Amino acid sequence: MMIRNAFACMASLFLVLSACEGEKAADNQAPIKVGNAEVVLIDSQGLKLENGNAGGSGKILFKETLGTTQGSMNFNLDFQLLDQGHLRLVTFSNSSLLGGVVVSFRRNSNILKVTLQAAGRETDISKSFAKFNASQRIVVNFDVHNAESPAHVLAWSSDIYEPNAANALYNSERAWDGIAPGNGVGSSWGLALNNATIYKSVVNTASVQVD
Repeated sequence: MMIRNAFACMASLFLVLSACEGEKAADNQAPIKVGNAEVVLIDSQGLKLENGNAGGSGKILFKETLGTTQGSMNFNLDFQLLDQGHLRLVTFSNSSLLGGVVVSFRRNSNILKVTLQAAGRETDISKSFAKFNASQRIVVNFDVHNAESPAHVLAWSSDIYEPNAANALYNSERAWDGIAPGNGVGSSWGLALNNATIYKSVVNTASVQVD
């Protein structure tokens, strides 16, 4: 009986140690990153992550927030779309990527459709991006000034080295560009991909100070 009890105790100890080792391994798991930024994957079964890139279909929430809802930030994107694919940049949202100022890119053959969404409304700003071939890699950056009401949004292509309000591809305060439809409600940001690949997504302070 004593031998049997000893074996039972040893088995219990082994299970406890194994559980502890499992918890330790989980704690030491490397963070998931897109580019150099740590992310949380949402609805990510269709996403493939490799060398800091993310491709396929799913949602990505960046762990580091924008700091404040009333902020002004710049978002630099480098991405590619399959035909009928789309990418959504979600800024100043809640942690579920809802309630934000959203820039949406959709490819139809070589044509790129771009819209701004906020507060349940949408503005088509595709004409400002007519020079892009949607079948190729696209590099753009956006200022989103959520401290203004509605949010002030500007965009530039990668060949603009000194961005300002005058040389922006799109500026929501120019009458002919179409006003941004509203504001974001939080300080989170992320991406929603559908048949898309993101190579770079970087947030910085706003390129221009126009608040």
